[in-house]
Amino acid sequence: MKPVNSKKTETKLLNVPRSRGGHNAKNSETRRKFLQAFEHSAGNIFASCHYTGIHRMTFYRWMKGRSQVNRKFQKAIKNLRPVELLKDMAEAVILTELKNDSLRAAKFVLKNLGWPENIQQENNKLDEDVVHLKKLIL
Repeated sequence: MKPVNSKKTETKLLNVPRSRGGHNAKNSETRRKFLQAFEHSAGNIFASCHYTGIHRMTFYRWMKGRSQVNRKFQKAIKNLRPVELLKDMAEAVILTELKNDSLRAAKFVLKNLGWPENIQQENNKLDEDVVHLKKLIL
């Protein structure tokens, strides 16, 4: 038997081309589709994964990964700001309800603006506050 030259073996092992991500790697189109779904669903990971056809663990792997592709993906997720989108959507619904003379929406707004004593103590003044608030909004 011939002795095996260890340098040649190491060289051959180091030069073996490796495909990134294995046989099940996701392409950039999958990530783009996920980002669109993530924005549309206001940050709902389950819905975004389901729409994209990936497992939730794939998303979490992308978020933990340190590769250039993963870092770019993480930055895109951060820039979407789904919580702010959700707040904007809720605010739009509340404003619509206020325009439709919804007393429930008005109470919600007044309570969250720091006027709970007005709601609890002065029901008559509440109507005045609602009218005043509607004038400010409209």
